Amino acid sequence: TVGSARPQPSGESIRGLMQDINFSLKKAAIVASGRTRDVRLLPDLLKLRGDRDGNLKKINDDNA
Repeated sequence: TVGSARPQPSGESIRGLMQDINFSLKKAAIVASGRTRDVRLLPDLLKLRGDRDGNLKKINDDNA
């Protein structure tokens, strides 16, 4: 549709922001990945989880 024809950030820039320690940037990257509707970003989203305080942490492959 015409409404979704706006420029979208690249998947690589979104992936980079998901690794940032700043919660606001990480949250913006998660929202942006949903707006792009790019399923290639799904594995990166699934690697993130929240702890009991709501803080996002990256899941280590050892603990998965």
